[in-house]
Amino acid sequence: MGGLLKLDSATLDALEKVARASGKSPSALARKALRNGIEDYWDMLEVKRRECSGEKPIPTR
Repeated sequence: MGGLLKLDSATLDALEKVARASGKSPSALARKALRNGIEDYWDMLEVKRRECSGEKPIPTR
């Protein structure tokens, strides 16, 4: 599944600046950032679900 993600100019400028500094493409950086954000959000939802259901919390390392 593909799609188009529109970014405001400030975010696009920041993404391009980081891409230049890192030597990575803006697309690769955006994909990684989005994936990490989604994973973090999913983890937060799981923590809340466990809290509400009375399950044991997820152990930390």
